[in-house]
Amino acid sequence: MQAHTITGSAQPRLARGVRLQTDSKTDKSVLLFPEGVLELNETAQEILTVQETLADLQRRKLIQFT
Repeated sequence: MQAHTITGSAQPRLARGVRLQTDSKTDKSVLLFPEGVLELNETAQEILTVQETLADLQRRKLIQFT
């Protein structure tokens, strides 16, 4: 099996059709995808929140990854 190298320019993102949302009944973060719903623990929520924030800033051209 070949190992993959993750470079500094790697930009992880949610797969197509997957979105981060807050469940209105439980007030917890969930990932919605065509096959179902995944409730996130606190660590996963923080990671995805930072990821979404960085992606939004990049789309607005307020930050740039090199």
